[in-house]
Amino acid sequence: MKKLLAIITLALLSNPVMSADLKIGDVLYCTSDFFYGTDVNNITEVKRYNVENFKLSISQNSVDFGSSGYFRNTSMPTREIKMWSVIAQDEHSTFGLDTQRLGSKDIFFNYASANPFGMAMMKGTCNKF
Repeated sequence: MKKLLAIITLALLSNPVMSADLKIGDVLYCTSDFFYGTDVNNITEVKRYNVENFKLSISQNSVDFGSSGYFRNTSMPTREIKMWSVIAQDEHSTFGLDTQRLGSKDIFFNYASANPFGMAMMKGTCNKF
């Protein structure tokens, strides 16, 4: 049993593709797999939106979104940049990138926003190019 545990631990620790690193200057292409929100004209009804595809770049002071999709031409100030995660946050919203899901090479994102005019929640994956 000890031998099996040692082999599993060694395999997990020595796996070079366990996660992708994130750094300033990275450009990511993302696709949502979950996107729910309210419409400004009817904030009491939550609806599912279509898949979103968007581009973003990580800079020292912000996450800058590309010219298409829900985040079109916006920026969000970065609160934290680490090798395995980035958190950007403004007054009503938080956007996070995470690479620490065991055994995965994917970069995952989560987004949540709430204000008096509605709310939105989105999650999905990103790839570096």
